[in-house]
Amino acid sequence: MLLLERNRRSSLYLLADGDVEREYHDTGQRAPVPVHVDDSGVARIGSNRSVDALAEAVLSRAAPDRRHDGVGAPLHIVRAHIHLCDGVRDVDALARRCRVATSTAWNYACRVLEWFPDANVHAATLVYPPLLDAMTRVDTTGSLRDVMRRVNAGPLFGDMQWREVSDRYAHLRLARLCVMR
Repeated sequence: MLLLERNRRSSLYLLADGDVEREYHDTGQRAPVPVHVDDSGVARIGSNRSVDALAEAVLSRAAPDRRHDGVGAPLHIVRAHIHLCDGVRDVDALARRCRVATSTAWNYACRVLEWFPDANVHAATLVYPPLLDAMTRVDTTGSLRDVMRRVNAGPLFGDMQWREVSDRYAHLRLARLCVMR
């Protein structure tokens, strides 16, 4: 049982079987909370809140270093991991398989590496190839803006194809996660 949230009146718990239950502090009574699954397969409770997002917020506060081979990963990240390891060719294919926007698919790919570090080989296929090599030759610490400056001034200086890549910061974010070990 995982405490999802607590307020003055009640506490909300996620049970091992995936059900959600509310415990009222004044009476000690517990009541099931209706969970519905939206068109994207996301389990939601009242006020359209995602159960996975609530649980993830709790887990991220409890364990800031989440690089632990997927134990407890949210369902949408597990699904993205499966699609990524199935060999999607690009981030647009990942977005279609996950039924999300391209920008969300970039985020999912990065989140997959947080939960499943060994997926870096698969995630690397989504990144502009010369960028991966460049990441091994520059300091990757600091903000993405700083790393972008180093990459543009160094290994990818004059690479006109790189200048035309859409979502360059998404490529950079994922590339940095791919080379971190």
